[in-house]
Amino acid sequence: MTQFVGVVDKQPESAWGIWFPDVPGCTSAADTLDDLFPNACQALEFHLEGMDAPRPRSSEEVMKLRDVRDDMARGAVLMLVPLLSAENRKVRVNVTGNAYLVGAIDDAARQRGITRSAFLMQAARKEIMGGADLPQV
Repeated sequence: MTQFVGVVDKQPESAWGIWFPDVPGCTSAADTLDDLFPNACQALEFHLEGMDAPRPRSSEEVMKLRDVRDDMARGAVLMLVPLLSAENRKVRVNVTGNAYLVGAIDDAARQRGITRSAFLMQAARKEIMGGADLPQV
């Protein structure tokens, strides 16, 4: 999974903010630190939609950048954020589970008018992003 290093900071009386040294122009914000991660995931996905993603640098490489060092000296921290691309390339997976739970998954998917696969992908995406409520894909 491709992950980008984000620089997170918070100024007094403002929201939490994040920017990505390897993705110029991609920023996000949230009122709480808990909400920043899912917002940052979505910001990366939307910003890079339809583009070839740049090669992300390691945390060590990013920390050598002058603007990152300056922000960190003022209290910023780094956050790894996965790029959860909405590409249409599908892969087949085989999962095994408790029959009762599979039935519950099928019922929930049917109620939403989607397939078991779509339901599982949405659930996985939500879990990766920390339980955030996401738009349906």
